[in-house]
Amino acid sequence: MNKWTIPILIFASLGIHVLVTILSHTIFEGSIWQNQEVHVTIESAGGIIALFVAYFLLAQERVNAGTSFNKQISAALIGMGLIDICHGIVPPGKLFVWFHSCATAIGGLFFASTFIPKSSSLGTKSVVSLTTSLGSFLVFYSFLYPQNIPDMISPAGQFTMTANLLNLGGGFLLIISGFKLMVTYQKTENKDDLLFCLHCILFGVAALMFQTSMLWDISWWGWHGLRFLAYCAALYFVLSSINDNYNLHSEKQLLSQALNVSSLGVWSTEIETGVVTFDTRMRAIYELNDNEDLDPEMVQQFIVPEDQNILNQIVEQVTADKNAKKFTYRIKAKSGRIKTIAGSIAPQFDSQKKITHYVGVNRDITHIVDSQKEQKKLLEILDNTSDYIAHSNEFGQIVYINRALSELLGHSKRRGKLDHSDAQPNWAIDIVESIGIPQAIKNGSWSGDTAVFNKDGLEIPVSQVIISHKDLKGNHVFFSTVMRDIREKKNLLEKIEAKQIITEKALKTRSAFLANMSHEIRTPLNGILGMTTLLQDEVEDELSAHKLEIIEKSGNLLLSIINDILDLSKIEAGNLKLELTSTDLRDNLEQVIRLVENQPNRNSNEFTVEISNDLPQIILADPNRLQQVLINLLSNAGKFCENGRIELVADKLIQDGQETIRFRVTDTGIGIDEKKLDNLFNSFTQADESSTRKFGGTGLGLAICKSIVTMWEGKISAKSELGVGTTITVDLPLRVAEAPLNTDKQQDISKLENLKGLVVDDNDLNREIACNFLKKINITADIAIDGLEATKMVDKTKYDFILMDCHMPVMDGLEATRNIKAKHGDSSPWIIALTASALAEEQKKCYAAGMDDFLSKPLRAKFLRSSLLKVAENRGIQEEPNNNKKQA
Repeated sequence: MNKWTIPILIFASLGIHVLVTILSHTIFEGSIWQNQEVHVTIESAGGIIALFVAYFLLAQERVNAGTSFNKQISAALIGMGLIDICHGIVPPGKLFVWFHSCATAIGGLFFASTFIPKSSSLGTKSVVSLTTSLGSFLVFYSFLYPQNIPDMISPAGQFTMTANLLNLGGGFLLIISGFKLMVTYQKTENKDDLLFCLHCILFGVAALMFQTSMLWDISWWGWHGLRFLAYCAALYFVLSSINDNYNLHSEKQLLSQALNVSSLGVWSTEIETGVVTFDTRMRAIYELNDNEDLDPEMVQQFIVPEDQNILNQIVEQVTADKNAKKFTYRIKAKSGRIKTIAGSIAPQFDSQKKITHYVGVNRDITHIVDSQKEQKKLLEILDNTSDYIAHSNEFGQIVYINRALSELLGHSKRRGKLDHSDAQPNWAIDIVESIGIPQAIKNGSWSGDTAVFNKDGLEIPVSQVIISHKDLKGNHVFFSTVMRDIREKKNLLEKIEAKQIITEKALKTRSAFLANMSHEIRTPLNGILGMTTLLQDEVEDELSAHKLEIIEKSGNLLLSIINDILDLSKIEAGNLKLELTSTDLRDNLEQVIRLVENQPNRNSNEFTVEISNDLPQIILADPNRLQQVLINLLSNAGKFCENGRIELVADKLIQDGQETIRFRVTDTGIGIDEKKLDNLFNSFTQADESSTRKFGGTGLGLAICKSIVTMWEGKISAKSELGVGTTITVDLPLRVAEAPLNTDKQQDISKLENLKGLVVDDNDLNREIACNFLKKINITADIAIDGLEATKMVDKTKYDFILMDCHMPVMDGLEATRNIKAKHGDSSPWIIALTASALAEEQKKCYAAGMDDFLSKPLRAKFLRSSLLKVAENRGIQEEPNNNKKQA
């Protein structure tokens, strides 16, 4: 609607009125329009519409108090509606004109009240009560006292002065009010003002037309039509507002849903009253209950003191330039938690462009701020670490490097695109592109050794990790890499490798030395013990037999020392192995006691053994290593105990749900200081150095025992008290086994008499001892001084077995064995290694060369007989291929 709309309406109404008046008086004479029922309908309907519109305006006033002329207009419509209904139901006459004129006057007066400011202290209830009371008074008074109503029509049939004042005064006031609302509409563009502007003008023009009308003429119906049209304009306003409210409600619902999704809180503050309003989300941010009242002072208390000035300054800026502002501040919520709030504030204006209140939208961004803080901390960590860290985009270009890598490369720019060729050599890039990146995309990460350049262009070896970062859908987005300088590590590894080479060389040297010393010592020891054994069968007088026994025991002691040294060497090299077989526990322990009782350092001790009945007869064990452990413990106890008692006890117990066999060796000897027990199982140590001088020993026995027990997944411990004695406990896993198929331990040597043997050794004494041992069991043997002579003799003579020394001049035993086996195949004699080297490596070499059995020097009669029995058994099935030879 433009500025000419209202004037056009006014002049159009007046023009129609003039035209209708002329036509009614000149052509139609007016009488044809008489119809009182139509008049009653129009006036009553208009009054009812006025009351309905007034009710709607009052409802609107509750929602939008002070923002429109609703209370003034509703008051005018109530007064006009009440009186118009009465005007419609009375017949033409004095009351008829009186009600019409009063309705016009009251409408004019209350519409003219729109000139009073909207913010006046005159409340809605006061205005409505006043107009309702006035209208009701006029209605009842008029019906009760019609004689007191002033004359409205003169005897000549003209309107009286009272009627003219009421009609013309009310009409002009309505027209003036219409212009007022038009001016207001041009300022505020409020559709309410526009519609009621039209209403006032139509009503005002109708009042003026009433002055020139006659009862039931066309002019009379014209001003009634305009009045009804004015009511219809008001009704249109109601229907339009209802539709607008519905649309507004839908928009509010949509806005509310959007606010819920975005977690935005809305608040408002009225300037004059200071009333603060928080919506549900805003209360949730502050952690307030829905029923808690709010005021500016209370809200201010929630703001962190350091940030209170921020909000005050923002409000001042908004007030000054009247534009919306954004801000960030912190609050201490009701729970005491500090939150960071991001928001915006905007001013709201009335029709005079005066700020009436502020509205704002806030959002809790604590998690974002915390995340930014964490990111900042992470970046600080990345910048302060000594590792080299970089990020690459999806195109593989480096877009970030940390301080350490920046300083290494000599790049001042730490962000921006950087080619890999600026950071790494080509060979490292090839590894990253061909192996690292594909593996990282597939598995999430990859690690390997590459290199980076320093600022001088030198390659720095690094250990590099590449990480593939993916989005929620699992698609690769970018890479990050972490590199660590491994120069020191590589140098350390090189030093370790160099030391390892030296250590391995030293171990080989020591092993060679031990093997050589073992060979050199065992060779004369073989002569001593061999000849002693032979002489014991020939000497009959007790004195000589006693002397030979001393020689034998001394030799055995020396052999025990050598075996301990070799066992320690095996343990350190990791070559000591357990061979678990079905073992008769009681028989094994009885052998241990017999061996210990015959030792030279028995010291007149009493040895006893006690085996629990709960223990099974046959167990899974390594009988040799079990005897070695127990003999070491018993011998050690006998060494430090004199004229005492030594006891070996074997019990069964359950530890951690597992059956265990416990051996306890207890002596009544000198005991050990409790402070020195920790060193008891260390190599080359004894509890007291004076003990070594007094009692002798290498200090290896208990260390070997501990190694064997540990390898057996067992435990060994000691308790002792000075002057009382010592108890050593060994716990081993208890595993029941089946009895061996052949438990006959008697050796039938009668079947050995027909065997033909060859003794090969470059040492005369060794050959003599071996031949004498064979002669005692009725076996004759030829001799050879080296491997070459032995191969020639095998070509000429069929031998059942060969006792072959390994280390000989011209041709050693290993080469001779290979030649014999290669030439004679399955018809080859049974070759038994007889060597002074007892190391495991030597045994492996012998079996690898094709030897069938292994004996170490010094030669023992019982071991020789056992080996020859294997020869006899083998010769008994010599017609069949021998596929059951013992393996190393």
